Amino acid sequence: MASWLLVPTDGSPPARRAVDRATELAGKLGKPILGLYVIETGHTDGYPEFSVLPTEDMYEKHWEKAQQMLKKAFTPAQDAGVEVKMEVVRAENPWTGILDAAEEGSVDMIVMGSHGRGGLRRFLLGSVAERVARAAPCPVMLVPSEDRSP
Repeated sequence: MASWLLVPTDGSPPARRAVDRATELAGKLGKPILGLYVIETGHTDGYPEFSVLPTEDMYEKHWEKAQQMLKKAFTPAQDAGVEVKMEVVRAENPWTGILDAAEEGSVDMIVMGSHGRGGLRRFLLGSVAERVARAAPCPVMLVPSEDRSP
C-alpha cells in the first residue's frame, strides 16, 4: 500500500504554496500525493446566527467546483511526474475532514498552508493548521503564507 503525502487545499495562496512544496517533496522522496478538499457540512460552534446549512443541490455544485479546483491545483504535480490522487470529502469542519483522511489512509505526512492569522481573528476563528498539527496522527509540515527567508 502506498504511503501518501496528504495535501489539503482550498485554492488560497497559502494552499498553493503548500502544493508546490509538497510537489517538490514528493518528487525527492518518490511519494504520491493525496490532494484533499473538504466541503463543510455546516457547523455553528455556538453561533447559529452565522450558519446556513447547505442543501444537497449546494453540495453538488460545490463538489463540482472543488473537483475543478483540485485538478487545477495538482496538474503541475502530475506534469512533474508525481502520482496524485484527488478527493473531495464532506466534514463538519475542515480540520476534522483533514484528520479523518489522515487516519483513514496510509499517510506519512500532512503538508498544508498556514494563513498566518493572529490575534483576535485567530481566537475567534480558530486555526485549521494549528488544530490539525495538534491532533494529527503523523508529522505536519506547515507552509507559511509568504516567504520568510532573510
